[in-house]
Amino acid sequence: MAARCDIFFLCDIFTKLNDLNKLLQGNGKILIDCKPFITTFISKLVLYKTSISKRQFHQFPQLDSLKDELVHEDLTTYRSYLQSLHGKRLRKACETVFGHIKTMISYSGFLDKLTKNIAN
Repeated sequence: MAARCDIFFLCDIFTKLNDLNKLLQGNGKILIDCKPFITTFISKLVLYKTSISKRQFHQFPQLDSLKDELVHEDLTTYRSYLQSLHGKRLRKACETVFGHIKTMISYSGFLDKLTKNIAN
C-alpha cells in the first residue's frame, strides 16, 4: 500500500511541476518573466510541507483519496522530499539561473528612469 501512496504523492508533485513548466513556456517569454513563477513555486513548497504535517491534503488531490491509508512514515518521507526540494535542489538551480537577475532588474529600472527623464 505504501508504494501506491508514493505514486499518488509523486503524481500530485509532478502535476504541480508540469503546471509550472507550462507557465515558463511560450513565445516572447524572457528570464525576468519566469522568475516570479519559480519563486512562488518554491515558496509553496513550505505550504505543502506544512499541509502534509497537518494531514491536510487539499493541495494533493490524488494523495487525498488515500488519506486513510497514509501512515506517519509516509508523511515523514513526503515532508523530507519537499524540504529537500525547497532547501537545496530548486534553490541551487535558481541561484544558478537567476543569480544575475538583480543586476538585470537594477539596470532595467535605471533605463526606465533614464527614458522617463529624457521624455520629460
